[in-house]
Amino acid sequence: MTYKRVAEEVGDGLSGDVRLGLRHTFGDDHRLSIEGRAEASEEEETQSYLESLVAGTGELDAPQRVAEDGSEREYSFQVDYTRPVAGLTLDLGYLGEIEREESTLFSEVLDAETGEYVPEVGVNNEFSYEQVVHALYAQAAGEWGPWGLQTGLRMEGARTTFDLFTTDESFENDYRSLFPSAFLSFSPTDLITLRGGYSRRINRPRTRSLNPFPSFDDPFNIRQGNPALRPEYVDAVELSANVLTGFGSVSVTPYYRHTTDVIRRISVLREDGVIVRTSQNLDASDAYGAEAVVTYEGGPLRGYVSFEGYRLQTEGETTETSLSNDAFGWGGRLNASYGLGDRFGWGNLDLQATA
Repeated sequence: MTYKRVAEEVGDGLSGDVRLGLRHTFGDDHRLSIEGRAEASEEEETQSYLESLVAGTGELDAPQRVAEDGSEREYSFQVDYTRPVAGLTLDLGYLGEIEREESTLFSEVLDAETGEYVPEVGVNNEFSYEQVVHALYAQAAGEWGPWGLQTGLRMEGARTTFDLFTTDESFENDYRSLFPSAFLSFSPTDLITLRGGYSRRINRPRTRSLNPFPSFDDPFNIRQGNPALRPEYVDAVELSANVLTGFGSVSVTPYYRHTTDVIRRISVLREDGVIVRTSQNLDASDAYGAEAVVTYEGGPLRGYVSFEGYRLQTEGETTETSLSNDAFGWGGRLNASYGLGDRFGWGNLDLQATA
């Protein structure tokens, strides 16, 4: 059976944001800044789906129409205090963030017998998501001749709540995290800079990856979230060498990244031939690699070329299969521009090429 599925979508949205800040300077490198921010957005969408047989025989899905309403609210408040202490620049602060999202999906299909649209009970859903993050941070930086040092620590407490009103379910995740960082630099000459450092960061799953209600944009490829997803943590060690040349610069950056609770998209083929795509936490991954970048700037011609090679090892399994793998990869980028100036009387023109 061959069929075509026509989708029509009409949407409307509105968004706005407000920022309020206060900054007071006590002296050189001694200041206090306070900032509050609020953002809001509303969105409405209406979709309709109609299938028609192109070749062969078979049963098609009934005409469907879907209405989606969503709203997002984001609030943040930050206090940052900076002052020099014993030859160092000390930075202390607090950052609080609140993110709220609400969404309603209502789907109807055409009943062939009555000629009326009836609700799809297994598809319709309503949920709310809230994420609250409180963070305290401290950072110190200083320079002594050719040496430079920057070190810091961020303490973070986060709570996420995902409520499914349709099924009266609630999923909560509370976690406390520490994020240390340290970077050391050495410049033996004005043309050479060597750097090394360690940092830790967090990648939180998006709301779309958490919502367990399936999306039926394509009935044979269903997208479904996983409310049990945990954030992934990345520990990174990076070294770099940068040399200024007569034509630009040359830099080489080897790195190592260890990630725990890796978030990966997986696909499951059901017995009825439908592919269900979702996300799951794996055990860990290790990435080793290096990137080389050469920049050029001479007269009207300027640009850069970069090349990266890496190895990625991932460990993890589902209840059905192992998802461990060992992969090698590489890639490159090229960007160049040539300034033509005003030779055509149209103002300054540039020719640009990317690859």
